[in-house]
Amino acid sequence: MRNSSRRTTKLIGGALFAAAIAATSIAAIPTVSADIGDVLPAGYIRVKPATTPANYEDQPAPTIEAGTTAGAAASVQILIGTDWESGDKITLQVQSDAAAFAAGSQVSCLSAAQSISFAGPYVLADTAVAGPFVSTPWGGPDGGTSPLNNTGSSDVRVADITNPSVAPTFNVALTTSPSCVGVGVTDQIEITFSNTGNADPAGDQFEVTFNNIRYNVGAAVNPGPVHVIPFARQAVDAAPGTYASMPIFGGNIYSPVVVNMWTNNAYVAPVRISSVATNIVGDNAYQALGNITLTELAPDALSNGTHVVCLSTVNDIVGPLAVAITGNAGGSG
Repeated sequence: MRNSSRRTTKLIGGALFAAAIAATSIAAIPTVSADIGDVLPAGYIRVKPATTPANYEDQPAPTIEAGTTAGAAASVQILIGTDWESGDKITLQVQSDAAAFAAGSQVSCLSAAQSISFAGPYVLADTAVAGPFVSTPWGGPDGGTSPLNNTGSSDVRVADITNPSVAPTFNVALTTSPSCVGVGVTDQIEITFSNTGNADPAGDQFEVTFNNIRYNVGAAVNPGPVHVIPFARQAVDAAPGTYASMPIFGGNIYSPVVVNMWTNNAYVAPVRISSVATNIVGDNAYQALGNITLTELAPDALSNGTHVVCLSTVNDIVGPLAVAITGNAGGSG
């Protein structure tokens, strides 16, 4: 748990403190407003639920094939407090599966073909701010004490109408992380605050939604979930143009390696499913659908075992069904 007031003066020794007061007479101590990360509560991230009111279990993420340009992904939401200053930043970084999560796996931005990037342009109109809320609005039935609730209950969203906090304003840009410099991909959405919050000690929070997220997926990207990782960075007042990592999102530090909180707003498909175009007549009679073909997009994507193809809105299937495996040369099937 981080300190709730990182920038307060430290008392090193009583004598030194007294001497300092004597040397400066009784000059007023300047008030320093809190930067992002100085005041609780913590921040969180999730895929935007598809239903209203929001339901924890309803966070759908689409499937995108490797090699796709501007493939649509799910919207993402972050929850932040009120302790930002103008110039502070929050960055959403995208990484392919295992880029920073499993030893020996793919590292993000080894090459353009092994990277995922945000497709531009991305502008302020693609974001939305809701709040302030007086309690954690993702808390479910426990009164707002936990953002991680798997009961399927709706959000608890209590607007602060008594003493509402200052709403955030910010600029939006696509940027490149240090790990992707030289590769030529924009793997970050970055917001830079243009106003200063009021560091509300009562714990007001704002919900920021990032809509219209689209990905350019390299042809050699690993199949699996696409990770969206939030980072908070505090503008260092004493050194303009530099930033300090702040652990509001689960203690994570701005780095391609140290990651403690993320959400998955898309999946890179290991298999392509295609079918013969067939006209269906709505007469409640059985009709032939034609062939369905599964094509591996990664080596051995269809491993040994049972594979299920689900057909939405189809209530009943009758045989005979034939399964053919070709080009597999004795591999798994």
